[in-house]
Amino acid sequence: MEYAQSIGNTIVIVTADHETGGLQYNDESAAELSDDMYTRDSHSSANVPYFVFGEVDFEFTEVMDNTWLSRLARAVLTA
Repeated sequence: MEYAQSIGNTIVIVTADHETGGLQYNDESAAELSDDMYTRDSHSSANVPYFVFGEVDFEFTEVMDNTWLSRLARAVLTA
């Protein structure tokens, strides 16, 4: 965020491509991360958080279809 603020004219979009399948993280180090940390065997259709920083001419809602985030990214990249 500091870098984006320092250079200006930058939009940062952060989200997940899908829900994590019940990933349970308790401050493990990188060496301790493993597939055993998942509490389910598959991903769900649960909502994931998103964050947008920068000047965007778009009204964000608390819950948004994931296809709108891709449309936003495309609009920003082709502007």
